Amino acid sequence: MTRTLPLHANMEQRQRLKNLDRFREVDNSILLATDVAARGLDIPNVQHVIHYQVPNTVESYVHRSGRTARANTDGNSLVIVEPKEHLLYLKILNNLGKGNLLDLRD
Repeated sequence: MTRTLPLHANMEQRQRLKNLDRFREVDNSILLATDVAARGLDIPNVQHVIHYQVPNTVESYVHRSGRTARANTDGNSLVIVEPKEHLLYLKILNNLGKGNLLDLRD
């Protein structure tokens, strides 16, 4: 069974830690998190990161996406881009040197 666990700044710290432990223990669990999970957490075996908003900075994108593919493992990072975020997304790609990979203007 898939288990979805929240993680956000409005939670008490002990509940956040409890949900992190549950996420680590249960295969096929989903951690639905704000940027509170983008830094300072070592969570092994994260296979996917899905950004439902384009991060405001390259640094935020890298930290969010960095939750996956750690310690020489594979992982995927998916960014859902709505039309008003298109230029911000292209800016991130360009800053990462990946600007020639994708152009969503069509």
